[in-house]
Amino acid sequence: MNRIQVVGNSGSGKSTFSAKIASALGIPNIELDSLFHQPNWRRPDEAQFLRDVDQATQSEMWVVDGNYSAVRPLLWEKIDTLVFIDITLPLTLFRTAKRSIKRIISREVLWGTNRETWGSLFSYKREKNLLLWTLSNFKKRRALYLNPELPIIYPNLRVIHLRNKTELAEFLAKLHKAADL
Repeated sequence: MNRIQVVGNSGSGKSTFSAKIASALGIPNIELDSLFHQPNWRRPDEAQFLRDVDQATQSEMWVVDGNYSAVRPLLWEKIDTLVFIDITLPLTLFRTAKRSIKRIISREVLWGTNRETWGSLFSYKREKNLLLWTLSNFKKRRALYLNPELPIIYPNLRVIHLRNKTELAEFLAKLHKAADL
């Protein structure tokens, strides 16, 4: 495992888990959100986003987290391991709401100058409402990452499907053990 992508729904713990993998293996951790989100939540130019991701993933070993479809072909040609965190919909919704409320109250700055707002939880527009976004993408993400044809389309890709806290902990324990050898 040298080039790993951690994917999952909003609130699944992708960023936290990829940081733990990077720490266990002693490799760089690349958060796609930090490359994507521009000041005032502006979307980047897609070509620039692709260049930034390509540049960030030039080394031989890294872990990246995120689900951006624009960079999926680029990443899936590079990665050797796809870790899909597939926790339940109620838990992802709870975690997304909890994390966002914490960030709103603390006025935490994200990716430069951005801050979450109450509108990010309660907007009527799906693309601006984190809970609706999570709800509308849940089944799509599962279908994509659990597609039985994935290993045929990308033979370099090993898919690891983790469904709960126990499986996540066991996976990290194996990484730590392997790193200690």
